[in-house]
Amino acid sequence: MLKRLSNRLSESVSAKSLAVFRIGVGLVLAWEAERYLRRGWVARYWIEPDFNFQYTLFRWLEPLPGDGMLWLFYALFVAAILVTVGLFYRGAMAFFLLGFSYAFLLEESRYLNHTYLICLLSFVMLLVPASRTWSLDALLFPRHPTVPAWSVWLIRFQIAVPYFFGGVAKINPDWLRGEPMRGWLSNEQDVPLLGRLVDEPWLAYLFSYGGLLLDLTVIPLLLWRRSRPFAFAALTIFHLTNDRLFNIGIFPWIMLLATTIFLEPDWPTQLWRDLRASPRSTAPLVVIGAIATTGYAWFLKGGVEPVPLVIALSSGAVLGWVFVARPSESSASGSHRKNVQLRPLVATLLGAWLLLQTLAPLRHFLLPGRSSWTEEGQRFTWHMMLRSKSGDLLYLVTDRATGEQLEVDPAEVVPDWQHKELVDSPHMILQFARYTAERFAAIGFPDVEVRAISRASLNFREPQLMIDPNVDLAAIMPSLQHADFIMPLVTPLASDSQAPQ
Repeated sequence: MLKRLSNRLSESVSAKSLAVFRIGVGLVLAWEAERYLRRGWVARYWIEPDFNFQYTLFRWLEPLPGDGMLWLFYALFVAAILVTVGLFYRGAMAFFLLGFSYAFLLEESRYLNHTYLICLLSFVMLLVPASRTWSLDALLFPRHPTVPAWSVWLIRFQIAVPYFFGGVAKINPDWLRGEPMRGWLSNEQDVPLLGRLVDEPWLAYLFSYGGLLLDLTVIPLLLWRRSRPFAFAALTIFHLTNDRLFNIGIFPWIMLLATTIFLEPDWPTQLWRDLRASPRSTAPLVVIGAIATTGYAWFLKGGVEPVPLVIALSSGAVLGWVFVARPSESSASGSHRKNVQLRPLVATLLGAWLLLQTLAPLRHFLLPGRSSWTEEGQRFTWHMMLRSKSGDLLYLVTDRATGEQLEVDPAEVVPDWQHKELVDSPHMILQFARYTAERFAAIGFPDVEVRAISRASLNFREPQLMIDPNVDLAAIMPSLQHADFIMPLVTPLASDSQAPQ
C-alpha cells in the first residue's frame, strides 16, 4: 500500500494549476505588504510601541532599529512580485518566508490566523516547483512543464487544515448554542438583505451549524467531481459573506483563490479547450460566474479593492466553468514525463510536516479549562472567529519595602490595539505584569509585587474574574505549561441564565 501511495505521489502532473496558485498567492502577498505600508501599520505595530508582547519561545526577537521594519516590508513587496511573475522564485519565496515570519513573531497581540497561514503557505510553496511554467524562470531556464503529484497534494493538504480543524474547534458548547454568532449578528443590521433577519433566532443557528458542517465536509466535496461545483459555489458565498461580516483581512480571498488547487492539475488547459470546442455552452457560464461573484462582493461591501476584484472575477469565471466541465482521466495527469520516485528523505520530511500540522491544532485538548477562556492552545490551532471576549484590567503594584501601593492602568501605557488583546489574554497579562515590575525597578523600586484585577466576559456572558487577584504575577516566569493563576470559567451563557427553570 505504501509503495502504491509513493508511486501515486511520484506521478508527473501538469504544473499549470500550481502556476495559477503561485500567481494568485503572489498577488495576495504583494497586496498584504502594500496594505501594511499604505495604512501605516508597519510604524504603528513595530516602530512606535515601547513594548512588544512576545511569544514564549521567541522572546529573543527584536524589531529592526530605525526604519528597518519599513525597508523590510518594501523588500517583502518586491519579493512577492517576483513570486508572482516567477523570477528567481525559490530565492524570493525563501526571503518572503523568513521576513514575514520574523515580523509575525515580533508581536503576539497581532496574531491573526491569516498571517499564520501566510507563513505556512510560504514554507510549503518554497518546497514545491511552482515556477515550472508560466514564469520568467521557465523562460530563462526551461524545464519540463510538469511537477510531481505530491507538490499539488501538499498544497491541498495545507489548505485543508484550516477548514477541517476550524470545524473541529467549532464543536464546543457555546458554538452549538449559537454563541457568539447570535451576538455578532445582532450588530449587523446594515448588511444588505441579511440585516432584516439578524434578530431571528434561527439565523444564528443557521450560521453556526452551517459553518461547522461546511468546514468539516468541504474538502472531500471539492475532491469528488460530482459535488465539486456545489462545494465551490458554497465556498464562494461563504468567503464573500465572511469578508463583509467580519474583519479578517486577506483570509477570505486567499482561501477563495486556493479553491482552484482542488481541480485537476491541468484545469487551465481544460478550461481553454472547452471555451474553444464549445463556446456557446461554456462561455456564457464563465461570464455569468464572473459577473455573479463580483456583483455579490460589490453588493455586500459597496466596492472591492483591485486584488480582491481580480480574485472575484477569476474565481467566479472558473466556478461557472466547473458546472459544465467534463475532465477526462487522461487529461488529469497532463504529462508523458517519466515519474520520479519520491526519495526517502523527502518522504520522511513530508510525513513529519503532515504529522506536525495534524497534531498541533489538537494540543488544546491536553490542557485543562476551556481554551477560549484561558487562551492556552488558542494560537496556531485554527480557532477562527469562535469567541467574543471583552474585559477590563488594572494592576496593583505594592512596594515590599514600604508597603506603599499604586494602581497602574495599562491603557495609559500601551496603545489601544495592544490593550484590546491584553485584557483578553492571561499570558499577555502576565507579560505586562513582569514589564511593569521592570519599569518600577528602573526608577528605584527593585522589589515590588504586581497583582492584576482582571474581569472578562466570554461570548456575552456576565463578566467574572479571570486572574487570581492574590497572585504576584511578577514572580511567575512565562512558560508553555497551564497557568494556575487563571480563574475557572463559571459564568453561564446569558441565553442559559435567562432560560426558564
